[in-house]
Amino acid sequence: MTEISYGDAPLGETGGLHYVHWDFGVSYFKSLKITVNIYNEPNFRDGLYFQMFQGEINGVGFYFGIQTDVCKENVGVGKGLIFSRWNTDDLSNVKRAKNAWTERGHEDGKFISIRKKYDWTTHVYQLKIAYIETDDYGDWYGVWILDLDDGREDFLGSIRFPKIEPERSGIKDHGACARSTWIELYHKRDSRTPIPTWHVSVKDIYVDNGIRPRHAKSQYSSKIGRTDIHRDKATGEIHLLMGHNVTRKHDAGKLY
Repeated sequence: MTEISYGDAPLGETGGLHYVHWDFGVSYFKSLKITVNIYNEPNFRDGLYFQMFQGEINGVGFYFGIQTDVCKENVGVGKGLIFSRWNTDDLSNVKRAKNAWTERGHEDGKFISIRKKYDWTTHVYQLKIAYIETDDYGDWYGVWILDLDDGREDFLGSIRFPKIEPERSGIKDHGACARSTWIELYHKRDSRTPIPTWHVSVKDIYVDNGIRPRHAKSQYSSKIGRTDIHRDKATGEIHLLMGHNVTRKHDAGKLY
């Protein structure tokens, strides 16, 4: 096997890479839509998680987004969607869509998850999380993805969150678990390679009936470099780049 030189780029790194934090100026909201552009397919076949939003619903942590490898035990699936919440391993709190499956576990605390194969590619997508209904035990929130290039919409499923006082229910702006929109490199297939080369962007994001962020700020991993975030002032698009040949040209901090 011929060794490939990646210059002085570190090899085999994993972890959170870069983050965009949103300030919507509201205490709680019932839905969020985010439009993202995927510019290229990431290389190295590593495990990447592009988290559309991580935060709290009714005081419980959750996240949802796309992954390069939503593995199913003893099967292995590949690209897909994922929606998870913490503080329970009771699968009665999950309603999965057709062809989706559930997972539960105790890694970093109890969690439940819905996963589904979804062959995302270099398209523009709008992902949504939204309140669906309330029953005797709590509030159900669902996740959808709409391919804006071909018009196809898929439903992942819904998860129930515990009942809470009405004035504190919903998705919290700046929750204790909030990391907002971010990318995690959770697995390296080959430790002799650097972080994958990938370019994605956030074209738009809003909550409820069109409330857009008042402010957004960027944050980088304190351990992993070779990433960059910048905002195109003409279009408002926020670009997230990573890869061994990426030079960080923009400091962390206020994007607008």
